[in-house]
Amino acid sequence: MSTKRLYDRFTTEQPPIEVEKPFNVSVPDLPVRIKGRMDAVYGHPKGIEIRDYKTSIVRDDKKAKERAGDSQQLTVYALAWQLMHDEMPASLALDFIETGHIGTVRRMPASLETLKKNLAKMVHSMETGDYPLGNKHDYCMHPPID
Repeated sequence: MSTKRLYDRFTTEQPPIEVEKPFNVSVPDLPVRIKGRMDAVYGHPKGIEIRDYKTSIVRDDKKAKERAGDSQQLTVYALAWQLMHDEMPASLALDFIETGHIGTVRRMPASLETLKKNLAKMVHSMETGDYPLGNKHDYCMHPPID
């Protein structure tokens, strides 16, 4: 997307109600705080949309939506918003500013519960020192794995 087209887009669409919205929240029943910033928060008649801007190239709306659906970052934003405001965001979006494609998704409460369970597993792993091996070992400093 050209700089002019991006400028035109951002000067004609409704502006966000929050930009670089910070969050720093405790996850209930876990010794975990999540901290970060949401790129933009939009107010819509149907509720709040949290949008994250990406500069990577996505060439169609289907791929943009797929990337948004797979985004753990958007799930973390949904959890943070829910903890701060006691409501789920109406939608979450990845906005691929280079191509103008926007992938929009919703997260259901079950998605947040899954995230909390995964955080609890991570806490347990840290407390017990049990770190399962990952799939990539390109930068590991341990002996070769059989």
